[in-house]
This record gives sequence, structure tokens and C-alpha cells, in this order.
Amino acid sequence: MNAERLLAQYERVAEAPDALDRLRRFILDLAVRGKLVPQDPTEEPAASLLERVSMERQRLFGNRRTDTADTNVRKAPRAPEFEGRIGWEIATLEEVVLELQTGPFGSALHKSDYQANGTPVVNPASIHGGRIVPIDSMAVGAEALERLAGFRLRAGDIVMARRGEMGRCALVTDDAAGWLCGTGSVVLRMPRALYGRYFALLLGSPYVKRHLEGSAVGTTMLNLNQRILLGLVVGVPPLLEQRRIVAKVSELMALSDRLEAARAERESTRGRLTISSLNRLSVSDLGKFRNASELALNALPTLTARADQIAQLRQTILNLAVRGKLAAQDSSEESAQELVQRISAAKSRLVAEAGFSSLDEREK
Repeated sequence: MNAERLLAQYERVAEAPDALDRLRRFILDLAVRGKLVPQDPTEEPAASLLERVSMERQRLFGNRRTDTADTNVRKAPRAPEFEGRIGWEIATLEEVVLELQTGPFGSALHKSDYQANGTPVVNPASIHGGRIVPIDSMAVGAEALERLAGFRLRAGDIVMARRGEMGRCALVTDDAAGWLCGTGSVVLRMPRALYGRYFALLLGSPYVKRHLEGSAVGTTMLNLNQRILLGLVVGVPPLLEQRRIVAKVSELMALSDRLEAARAERESTRGRLTISSLNRLSVSDLGKFRNASELALNALPTLTARADQIAQLRQTILNLAVRGKLAAQDSSEESAQELVQRISAAKSRLVAEAGFSSLDEREK
């Protein structure tokens, strides 16, 4: 679905329970494919940015082997999703990051290393909605922190879950600098030539999640290794466009949050209306009941928009049925009193035919 069609059909699809989650995913998918903001052919192309990344890596590491490797002759991979974008470059993640580091092995970080009020350890459970949320029980003391100093996070890094939900990542902000990368995470050290917030957004996008889920290993829990992650093919926009994309995504996500709040308020109002309307059907006055039932029938689509409201309606229908308010009554029909008398007479006749003087005697 393209953007124009989504907007045209929004009122219709917004009633779906997952409509806003799908909208957010759609926004991210458009963003990382270069379809969310205008492009400017006068901006420095991404090819120049990747050259600067290569130079920065060479300056930092020289000929020392790192988790990423340069090639003298660059062969751009194929990725139809990004082709035709002005100034964009198609690259592997290996060409984008300075370094990729996997968190310490489980044998290096023991349960006994964890302590209250220590330095937080960032595991997948700590990453929520693109933010790092420390967990009190996942923190280490000074001794473990010094021993594992090589795994400390720096501001501007991207920390990413390497098991479980693919694409779960967050940019390391100043307040999280110095925290420890956990066993279940990896750290992507970003170069100065690129905008880290854009690549955190990219790595959490539906495009990346689909590709990683198709490549990750494991049956009970998906796992990423460095080869899979470094081989990921991504689109790299010009630097200024990276910033425009992040700004636009932030604006649209804020709008979707307001829509979600408005929807929650609407659903709360609808829920109160449903309860009130169905409760009014319990009145004993016939005239009031007719008015209440007419109102309920006219508002039926509103009162049955959710599964729980349909369940309430069913319960109300059963309640009305057993109270004699669901079907028309006819004064010419046999009364319930007469029916009970006939049943009692038939029962007595059957007891007598069986040779008992009474039902009580039969039960003995």
C-alpha cells in the first residue's frame, strides 16, 4: 500500500485493533526506502560519506584486523528497494560501521557479578521502543566493570539485541555511556560521517527485521551472528537527508501517539456508552424500555465495535429473554399458571399409574 492510498483509506482501516502499529511500521518502511522526504541532488552523495568512513576506520585501526574489513575495489550489492534514489548508496552494514562487537560470553559474566545499585548491563530486555531502559537486577559492581571494560558502551553507539526479536536496537545516549553491553547484545560503533539516529531507525525498521528474521539461526529463539549482521544490505542516504528522515519520522510518530491517545479516549467513551445503553434495557417501565431498545438498535454498530462489547450484548439478550422482554406476548395464549397446573396433573397421573399414592412415596 502506498502513502496516498493509506491516507485515503485511513478512516476505514483505523478501526482495526492493530491499525496504529501497522501505521508506525509503514512510516518506518517508507523512511528507510527514501520515500518519506524530498531528495536534493545538490547534497553530498552517500558515496563520499562511505569514503570518509573508510578513512576514519583506517585512521583508528590502521592495518589491525577489526570486526569489519575494507576492500580496495568496492562492489555495491544489489538491492532493488534502494535503487534510483538520488545520492543514495547501497552498501553492506560492514561498510557502514567502524566496528561491531558482540557482548561478553556467558562464562565472562557470572550471576555473582550482578549487584544492586551497580552499573547497568544492557541486554535485549533492556531495549524498549528504541530506548535503553535499565533493569535494576541487571547491574554489575566495580570489579566486573573493570574486568569487562572493553564492553562498555559509548555515546553514539548502537546497541542491538542479537537474540529473540530481530531489529531490537537503541542509540546509546550520553546518560547511558559507560554502561556495559550484555551477553545477548551487540554494539555497532558508528562513524562521525554518518548520523547514528538514522541508522538506529534503519536497524529497527520492518525492512531490516524481515531480512534478519530470514537469515537468523535457531529454532526456539532466533540468534544473530556477526556474519549475518555485517552482510546486511542497507540504503545509505546523504547525511542531510538522514537528518530530514529522522525529523520527519519523529514528527509522524508523535502524531501517531496523539492518534493513539485520542483512540483510547474514544474507546473509553464508547465503552461507557455501551454499558449505559445496555443497562437502560433493564428498566421495568414498558415505555422507557421501548425508547431504550430503539436507541440501542440505532446505535448497534457503535455498541458492537469490539469483541467484549459483543459479549456484553449477548449477555443482555439472554437476560432480556428470560425476563420476558424479548418477544411479544399474547393474552389469548395459555398462561404460565395454567401450564404449571397441567404439568402437576400429568405428574400425579403418572405416579398413580405406577402404583404409588404420591411422588414422595415413589422416592422412598
